[in-house]
Parts: sequence; C-alpha cells; structure tokens
Amino acid sequence: MHPPNPSARAQSHTSRPPVPLWLRAVVYSQALFWGAWWAGYLWLPEGALRGSSGASVLPIDHLPPVPRTLAVIAWNLLWMLLFAAAANLVQVRRWPLGLTAVLAMWVIYGLLLGTNSFAVPLPERPSPSVALVLQRSGFMELAAYLITAIATAPIARLRQAGWLSGRTERIIPEPLSAGHRLLLALAVLLVVAGAVREVIQWCGAAGC
Repeated sequence: MHPPNPSARAQSHTSRPPVPLWLRAVVYSQALFWGAWWAGYLWLPEGALRGSSGASVLPIDHLPPVPRTLAVIAWNLLWMLLFAAAANLVQVRRWPLGLTAVLAMWVIYGLLLGTNSFAVPLPERPSPSVALVLQRSGFMELAAYLITAIATAPIARLRQAGWLSGRTERIIPEPLSAGHRLLLALAVLLVVAGAVREVIQWCGAAGC
C-alpha cells in the first residue's frame, strides 16, 4: 500500500468522467433491476429464490406490528450502513465499492420479483410493471441504499487500480456537504416509510 497522496483530492476533481456518478448509478441500477426482473419472469421457475434474501432469516413473524416495524427499520439501517456507506471507504478504479454492493441488491430484488419468491408471495407471478414496483416497499428500501451509496461516495480512503489486483493507494476523503447530508436524511425517511408500508402489506396478506 502506498502512502496518502496529497494531490489525490485535486486529481479526483480534474479527472472526473463526463457523466456524473449519481447518473451512472441510477442508470446502472435500473437497467440491472429491470433486466433481472424480466430474466426471472421469463426463464426461472416461480419461487426459485424463496428464502434466499437476507431479510428472510429475521425471526419477526411472531412480533406485533410496531416491534416488527422497528425491527425492519433497524435491519435496513444496518445493511445501509455496512454495504452502502462503509463499503464506500474503498474505491476500485474510482468506482465506490458501496455502489457495487447496492447494484447487486437491485439484481437480487429484480429476480425475487420475477420469480415471486417473497416470504408472502403475490397471488400470481408479476410481470414487470412500473405501477407494481411503486407499490412495493423493497423499491423504497433499495432507493434508500442507492441514495446512501451516492451521498457517501466522497468518504473513500483507499483506491485500488483493479478489481482483483493492482496498485492500492490511500486517498484523502472529501467532507460531506449539506447536500450529501440531506440525501442521507432522505434515505433514512425512505427506510422508515418502506418499513411501515412493508408491515402494513404483510399484515394485510398474512395477518398480524
């Protein structure tokens, strides 16, 4: 590992790609999400991924609505902190590692929708639909993860030249601006709103 580069911050400003990071993150996430949904819907058997999501291991089925909501919020905040924010301490080729983790989550969620592999499945396998996805709490939660990964991109302290190998150097993190903090606040609000919606839908489908 190489020592911190005093000019790393200046270099990051002068060599930024023409397409902003947030725009690339949004475009990539939605392309992967919708592609995975179509792939799961067309080519995978229904229920093929049931029980494979991280949330499926939570022992919260017996909880009343309020504790269940708090448990879902805590779970999502933990994942958001670890995989969207803390992972951004590392960059690979100037790409925040947290964004890679979040993009993988979008793929998994698309496959879950396409195969109807939820703990409480929908009455029938859903075909890709904007109207449906806007009704699902998972979309709100993943939007929160994506916003968090975008907002915390400046905190990187290590940069590796390649995904599997290459030179690793320390870089100087940039302070989060007021805009970044507002994005993080929005992400937390989305997590809370998503948890409330999830528990309401869960109770409506399976009872509380």
